[in-house]
Amino acid sequence: MFELGALNSQFRTSDETLVRTAILDLNLAAEQNRWVIGIPPSVPEGSSFSSRVIQVNYQKRPTKEGLLKKEKRHSHPEPIEELYLVLRGTLEVEVEKERLTVGERQILCVPPDRCHRVVDLSDDAEFLVFRAPLSTDKTKKECPEISDGNRSPDVL
Repeated sequence: MFELGALNSQFRTSDETLVRTAILDLNLAAEQNRWVIGIPPSVPEGSSFSSRVIQVNYQKRPTKEGLLKKEKRHSHPEPIEELYLVLRGTLEVEVEKERLTVGERQILCVPPDRCHRVVDLSDDAEFLVFRAPLSTDKTKKECPEISDGNRSPDVL
């Protein structure tokens, strides 16, 4: 299946195996602020970007109101890990009771079974979220909110 908005190519290897590739253009507004690699319904079944191994979410200047309201404290069971790669701006991510500031060209790795959520971001934030292996609503566990009195000071 070839997608609109993707640069598609196909070629044959020396043993005549057909190889299809696709490049997704994240500059297109339709490809921003959503899961760009993963499973249905976020990514169409049969798409070059459908994967049963990894999920990738691309966020470019998301609205604080939208992202932060949707983002509840949660964890993912073993062996699922979540990584945040900041391309531009900053993210403030709460992991357990610590608030971590992640800056440009920095990666935060959240291990399995650790409660976390994005609690703030700069207006120019642009980042990728990677999850592997896959996590679904069935595997994602909501965590109780923590009060400010139980929160550790900011960690840089």
